[in-house]
Amino acid sequence: MMWPLSMLKGAMDIGLYPSLGLLALALGLFAFAYWKAHKPAEPLKVRLMNYHYLIFFAAVFVLVMLAHLVSVISGHPFTGRSGNFGQ
Repeated sequence: MMWPLSMLKGAMDIGLYPSLGLLALALGLFAFAYWKAHKPAEPLKVRLMNYHYLIFFAAVFVLVMLAHLVSVISGHPFTGRSGNFGQ
């Protein structure tokens, strides 16, 4: 059975300050991954992860959070093309 979207209305609202906190966290993660990815490689030491993937996912999350912040600040929520998303 599918949950009606009307039951979720208001349950997933994220305010301005948590959004800014998540944006700062994502920017910090992006900066850390960028710094680690551009360090010179040590010849006999294996890197545990490819930091370029982390840079990509952090950048995508930053763009999503910026779009969310625009909708929070403007007071106009995202409605999609049909205009009835979540109703």
